[in-house]
Amino acid sequence: MTEAVSVLTLGKLLQRRREAAGLSRPRLARLVDMSPGTIEGWETERVTRPPIGEILRIARALGISLGDIEAAVLAGDDREPVAASTGASTAALELLKLAMARFGWDEAQVDDMLDEPSGSTSSWLNGLPMPQRSAVSATIAVTAQLLAQQ
Repeated sequence: MTEAVSVLTLGKLLQRRREAAGLSRPRLARLVDMSPGTIEGWETERVTRPPIGEILRIARALGISLGDIEAAVLAGDDREPVAASTGASTAALELLKLAMARFGWDEAQVDDMLDEPSGSTSSWLNGLPMPQRSAVSATIAVTAQLLAQQ
């Protein structure tokens, strides 16, 4: 269950979900082997940087998705990830290079297809990080094109 958390802080998200589950702080604390005061500190935002491992234990107990945790922690932070060229983004770029060769697409066509600003594909091919959103779009576009060719 993904909750719209764009205005919720981590503390408020934890409190809202705990209350929705009908759990008191002491009851949740027993379930996750923490003190009620620790949970209260996070919910009231007295503690602003709780340990990630403990947050994940509470999130699991309350059924909070990692996406909701990330959205609450990063609320208001619109920056693209600096290391976006790793992992899935690197794989997407390699897939895009193969598709460009196979289908004869040029960089401008890829920019248009992905609804990216002119020059984006060129910058990725020259080593600038590919944003995750673009990597997902590229993967979907190439997959769709391959399926259409079958």
